[in-house]
Amino acid sequence: MRLATFATARMLATYTLGLAAACSNSTEPTKPPQPNPPAPEPGQLSIWTNYSSPVSVSVDGGAAGTTTATFTNAPSCGESGTVTLMLSPGQHSIAASANGHGWSGGASVSPGQCTLYKLEAPQTPPPQTTGQLSIWTDNANPIAVFVDGTSAGSLATRFATAPACGASGTLTLTLPAGVHNISGSSGSDLWIASETVIGGQCVLHRLAAAATPPPPPPPQLGQLSVWTNYTSPIAVKVDGNAAGTLTTYFQNARPACGQAGTITVSVPGGVHAVSGLSGQVTWNGTISIIAGQCTLYELEAPQSPPPSATGQVSIWTDYPNQIGVRVDGNAAGTLTSYFSNGAPVCGQAGTLTLTLPAGAHGINGVSGSVTWNGTATVVAGQCTLYKLDAPAGGQISIWTNYPYQVAVNVDGASVGTLTSYFGTGTPTCGQAGTITVGRAAGLHSVTAQAGQVTWNGSVTVVAGQCTLYELRAP
Repeated sequence: MRLATFATARMLATYTLGLAAACSNSTEPTKPPQPNPPAPEPGQLSIWTNYSSPVSVSVDGGAAGTTTATFTNAPSCGESGTVTLMLSPGQHSIAASANGHGWSGGASVSPGQCTLYKLEAPQTPPPQTTGQLSIWTDNANPIAVFVDGTSAGSLATRFATAPACGASGTLTLTLPAGVHNISGSSGSDLWIASETVIGGQCVLHRLAAAATPPPPPPPQLGQLSVWTNYTSPIAVKVDGNAAGTLTTYFQNARPACGQAGTITVSVPGGVHAVSGLSGQVTWNGTISIIAGQCTLYELEAPQSPPPSATGQVSIWTDYPNQIGVRVDGNAAGTLTSYFSNGAPVCGQAGTLTLTLPAGAHGINGVSGSVTWNGTATVVAGQCTLYKLDAPAGGQISIWTNYPYQVAVNVDGASVGTLTSYFGTGTPTCGQAGTITVGRAAGLHSVTAQAGQVTWNGSVTVVAGQCTLYELRAP
């Protein structure tokens, strides 16, 4: 095409020379012919590629050909397999396409030279590392789904046929390519499976509905015949359902199965629960029924209870302080109440009442420095009182050097108000101006108050003695 242009240029030059000769006879002076400038020498453009498919090439907007070879290294300029054409010197545009991929660029052609131009093969994209897993089910009930041990959600849509991968109602996850563990649960139904996820693809996985079990065969029936030797009416239940009331009893012999006076019912073969109630007496048991047979079941009259092997001991005291009690060396409780006006009734509130085997039992008590040690004999079926006697008493004589009235309590109970005080010296035990009270031997608490001033302490009473206790002025 470019060569045709050069031939046209030569023809134009010849035509111009002829025209000049034809006009030489004019009256105007003849000018000497001017030499034509030389036509530019063309060059070559050789287009090649390392792409594995043929590439269609256009140059300056016109089709130039198709590559027929793939080169790993640059070929020689004009080598077979390239698209090579003659072009005028200068810049030329290049466009190419293959398999949806396009190239565009430009190349400069120099006179008398061949220029190589490479169509670079596109980079192969890396393989996709993730894909999708679309889980679906034809199960009627929702399924809790776990993938690789992690909760993935719940399937609540039932599909009659397989849905499209990723469809609404499926449980669709984006996961790394590879094998993944799938588990599901719905009531007692369980699913465990695995699925391979392919990079860049969506994979369907079905959690199939459990096959519907065939209906069970109709039960084979047998008979249950309930009877008793108990002399009172008994309301009978079989498997929790009322079956009737036994009003006849068989004292000397077993009845025949199904005999009048029994309660006889038809039940499926297998184990059945039987219960009975008559006043405060109850029966509960099970019986195995064989299909096609009649089975007797007796509600036996209860045996008279054996003589009691245990009795009760009821421990009490007239000592006003708490007593920790041990029986046979074991802690049994604490006496927090006392009876100052006679013995209580056995088992009365305020006593420490225990059920123990019949026989002798060691009883110990402790309250501060006061202790008790003894033995109580428990009689089977009876209640025995056992007293922890208050020790012999003494006196407490409370006084003060505080010049105000002082309200006084002993063991939490008011004993009066001090209205006198001893500014110097110490009174004698029981002297006027003190508050003197009798108490059982042992430790006793003393508290007092005068306006915002309070006292808290304790005093040990010695049997047969009077003990002074001072509320010292602050």
